[in-house]
Amino acid sequence: EAYIRESSSSTAHPVGTAAMSAKDADYGVVDPDPILKGVDGLSLVVDASVFPFITSAHTQATTYVIAERGAALIKSAWLY
Repeated sequence: EAYIRESSSSTAHPVGTAAMSAKDADYGVVDPDPILKGVDGLSLVVDASVFPFITSAHTQATTYVIAERGAALIKSAWLY
């Protein structure tokens, strides 16, 4: 195990470091909006870290979707 941890690396696009989960779930870092759970005064997390697992598509495309969702939430909060 030590050898594997020391000698392996990722050449792909890491995801899931701030995984999204349901609002009432006790796991995950952000809710579906994607607002940080249990933290007040911080903005949205709109990058590939919110994907709970890697997608079968290129992560750039799915990150665009999260960014569009975040932009829509910001516009609805500030413009209307």
